[in-house]
Amino acid sequence: MHMKIRLFHVEQLTVGEHTLPEAESHYLCRVLRVRAKSEISLFNSRDGEWRARITAVHPKQTRIVLETCLRSGEVTAELTLIFAPIKKSRISTIFAMATELGTSHIQPLTTRYTHADVGRVEKVQRQLIEATEQCERLDVPALLPTLSWAQFVAQQQEDPKPLLACLEHGDARPMREILQPCPSTIPRQILIGPEGGFSFEECAELESWTHCHSVSLGGRILRSETAAAAALAQWQALIGDAATRPPTP
Repeated sequence: MHMKIRLFHVEQLTVGEHTLPEAESHYLCRVLRVRAKSEISLFNSRDGEWRARITAVHPKQTRIVLETCLRSGEVTAELTLIFAPIKKSRISTIFAMATELGTSHIQPLTTRYTHADVGRVEKVQRQLIEATEQCERLDVPALLPTLSWAQFVAQQQEDPKPLLACLEHGDARPMREILQPCPSTIPRQILIGPEGGFSFEECAELESWTHCHSVSLGGRILRSETAAAAALAQWQALIGDAATRPPTP
């Protein structure tokens, strides 16, 4: 069984001959070692996914023919993951899981106990694209600029959209109790804390907002990347595409 090769391609996809840029050409030629006449698919959220046939392979300029549109373009429903960056060895897991679990936006947040950053934006963007190619979605999640806690507070106060904050204490409730029956306005922001947890002052700030719902993910202490995956998976299972979309044939 041959591996399906999917490439995210930002330029317009239309029937006919195209020349791939150097980065995509190098990946196909040197990494995947594809040959002429091989079939691949190219996609983006605007033009959808297209079957393509390779006519000439070169690490700088690979030529292809786009033949058939397999899927129409689509954009993932709004769902923002807000999280405090963690160690480099594990943060890539958050990016991959967030992509696979249907986030539209990824918002890094610096809290009092945050001791890491997201790293080079170019590297993160490549990780998001690779996860998108793997998981069959058409659009790449948007990586937003990192916010300080003060900026985050000002943003939430200015535009108080419903927020699910995984606080794990106080009046935190299971997500199903918050989302079912579904409120008139569905919370489309999920907040995950840093490795050391939120500070007392940060928790007090969050709990003072009427648009913020405290969520419990269970009785165990979860690592940040596990908490992100658990929260996103629950949201999708309760009211997202996992609850409404049939399995891909």
